[in-house]
Amino acid sequence: MASHYIVLSLHILGATVWAGGHLVLTLAILPEALRQQRGATVSEFEQRFERIGLQIRVLDTWSSFTYTKR
Repeated sequence: MASHYIVLSLHILGATVWAGGHLVLTLAILPEALRQQRGATVSEFEQRFERIGLQIRVLDTWSSFTYTKR
């Protein structure tokens, strides 16, 4: 039963990080890039945080499959 809560906690943590990254991109990075008319700003943000984002997606996918198997 404890493993159920661990998997659920990992899923919630991953979803929070993933959603938070998109909020930062939408509310901070994108408006600045549009103001400067500089698409490289978005690319730089993506390159810096791509590794974290991909790991979080893998964690969320794994935890959702593990959670739904029960």
